[in-house]
Amino acid sequence: MTVPYKGYEIQILPDNDCESPNDWNNDLFLVGFHRQFSVEKKGFEQNVVEALLSPTTENQDGVSEEEVKNIRQEYHVFPLEAYIHSGVVLSLHSGVKKDRWDSSVLGAVFIKRAYYKTKKQAQLAALDLLETWNDYLAGNVYGYNVEAISASCYGFYGDPKQSGCIEEVKAEIDAYLESHPTKTTSFSVSITSREDAKAQLTQLLEEKTNANIITGFSLLTQ
Repeated sequence: MTVPYKGYEIQILPDNDCESPNDWNNDLFLVGFHRQFSVEKKGFEQNVVEALLSPTTENQDGVSEEEVKNIRQEYHVFPLEAYIHSGVVLSLHSGVKKDRWDSSVLGAVFIKRAYYKTKKQAQLAALDLLETWNDYLAGNVYGYNVEAISASCYGFYGDPKQSGCIEEVKAEIDAYLESHPTKTTSFSVSITSREDAKAQLTQLLEEKTNANIITGFSLLTQ
């Protein structure tokens, strides 16, 4: 996608080398255990997650009650559900059993209590994280490039019109224009025909190789 702005062409491009959201920090993350969606993290293995999500407090598969208690004290824990059908779409499990064969609970989302005190705050943070993850899984991550001013940045998750991508590049162009004011050079030419006008304007372009815009018979240069 190309976005014009103040005489510049902004190229919006896919980010094919974007980071997994789990690489960012240990305050918000998820784990999943499915052949089509596997995300692991040390200390949060499958048996640990199953024990955390279990309604009982009994020792399960080598996981002690103390270990479960310590994790629950440090993190809000939400069951992670995935709809897997020609792709993976993540969501928080509502607690309602679904009949769809391609939807299942396969892991958990962890939100640190130190930064998200209430369950409601943690749930909103978890939903934001899953939105980012779904953009990541769908390849909905972008960056921008403006060759004329050598400006580029990647890692914007979601629709470029809503992720801040376009706003940031426009601000960068504005800053560039402010620090590189445009100079105007005027030329007087004698025109006798359309062919003469075309020839003289072509000559002006050849003489001023850094020209940006010709308006009428004024040559704008930087």
